Amino acid sequence: MSSPLRTAICLFRNDLRLHDNECFEIANKSADFLIPLYCFDPAHFKDTWHFGFAKTGPFRAKFLIESVQDLKKNLKAKSSDLLVATDSPENTIKRIVELCKQTAPVTS
Repeated sequence: MSSPLRTAICLFRNDLRLHDNECFEIANKSADFLIPLYCFDPAHFKDTWHFGFAKTGPFRAKFLIESVQDLKKNLKAKSSDLLVATDSPENTIKRIVELCKQTAPVTS
């Protein structure tokens, strides 16, 4: 009997480079299926608690969008893709796990 296939989720948070991303390399080598994920967490776009300053201003938001687009392009060059969500990582990962439980890959 063969062992079950392993699926890994690689959550990109701060290090959006691919060429030297140790977490991505380990996940890619240890899993049969890899789901690269980036979440635009709404909590990062709220104001700070103490002074009410924006945590992410327009320049940082533009930089993040461009970095995520570049990461997606680099993953596509490796025959992969990037799942981009606009929810917290906790909620997004829960949904992905539930979807993976519902739909198991079929092989012949």
